[in-house]
Amino acid sequence: MGEHLTVTPTSRRTTPARRPGAWERIRRDPLPHVFTLVWLLQPLTAGPLLDQTVRGRSTAVGWTITIGAWALWTVVLIASLLRHPVGLTVIRTGATAAAPLAVAAALSAGDPSTPAIVAAVAGVCVAAALSLTPEVGASHISGAAYGDEVRLPLRVPIPLLMAAIPAALAAVLLPVVGVLLLVAGRPVVGGLTAVVGLAAAVVGVKALHGLSRRWVVFVPAGVVIHDPLSSSDAFLIRRSKLVYLGPAPADLDLESPDLFDATRRAAGPVLVIVVNEPIEVVALTDRRDRSEVRSVLQIAFTPTRPGAVLDTARRRGLIS
Repeated sequence: MGEHLTVTPTSRRTTPARRPGAWERIRRDPLPHVFTLVWLLQPLTAGPLLDQTVRGRSTAVGWTITIGAWALWTVVLIASLLRHPVGLTVIRTGATAAAPLAVAAALSAGDPSTPAIVAAVAGVCVAAALSLTPEVGASHISGAAYGDEVRLPLRVPIPLLMAAIPAALAAVLLPVVGVLLLVAGRPVVGGLTAVVGLAAAVVGVKALHGLSRRWVVFVPAGVVIHDPLSSSDAFLIRRSKLVYLGPAPADLDLESPDLFDATRRAAGPVLVIVVNEPIEVVALTDRRDRSEVRSVLQIAFTPTRPGAVLDTARRRGLIS
C-alpha cells in the first residue's frame, strides 16, 4: 500500500438515513432542478429558431421537424422529472443531441447572428451541459435506490466518454435525417438512413445506458460497487471487513495483484477501500467477453463526487 496510507479500524456505529424534504433536496442539489427549468423554457427560447428552420420548407418537412422537436422536448422533460437511471440516459442522449441540431438549424437560418437565434442555441447548449453534470447524474441514480441505501455515480472513463458523445449523436441524428429524407421524397436514401439510424439508436442507447448504471452503493451491511464495465457482478464490502475508505495514496499501485481497479482509468480523485480479509471479485478482462475471479484486499474507484462519498461514509459510521 505504501507509506502514505495508514489503515485504522473503522467504527461499527451506523446512523439511520433521514429522507430529506423537497426544499432541502432542492437547496442541497439545485442543478437537477435548474436543468428541468431550463429545458421547460426551451419552447420560449428556441421557438424563434424552430420557426426560422421550418420557414420556406415544404409542408411535410415543416410538420416533421415541428413534431420531432416537440416530441424530443416532451420526452426529455418527462425523463428529467423521472428520477431514475433510465431518465438519466434519456436526458443525456436527447439534450446532447439537441445541441448540434440547434447549431445546424442556426447555420441554415438566413441570419444566424440575430439575438433570438443566438439565445436559442445558447439555451440548448446550456441544457446539454447541465445534463452532463455529476449532480444531475447523482439525482437520477439515487432515484432508483431501495430503502435505506444511497447510490452515488462513478466517473465515466475518458475513452468511453469520447465514444459516448458520437453514440448519442448517432442515436438521434441518423433517424431524424432518415425521416426527413423520406418526407422530402427521397425514399431509397431516406429508408436506408432510417434503418441504419434505428439500428444505431438501439446499440447506442443500450451502451449509453450502461454508463448510467455505474455506482457505489451504501447499504446497512456495508458498501457495494456496481460497475458493469469492470465487474460482471456487483460485490459487497461488509462493514465488518472494512478497515479503510478514503483518498488513495500517491504511490498506489493499480497493477497490484491484491488490488481491484474499478476506476477503468477515469480522470479524477481516486478513492480506495481496504479490507482485513480477501473478498472475491468477478473482474472483466480487457477482452470484455471473459471474466476471472480474483481475491483482493483493496478496491480502487473514482466517483463523480468523492466528497459526497466520504460524507455518506461518515454518516454511516464507516469512517470517522
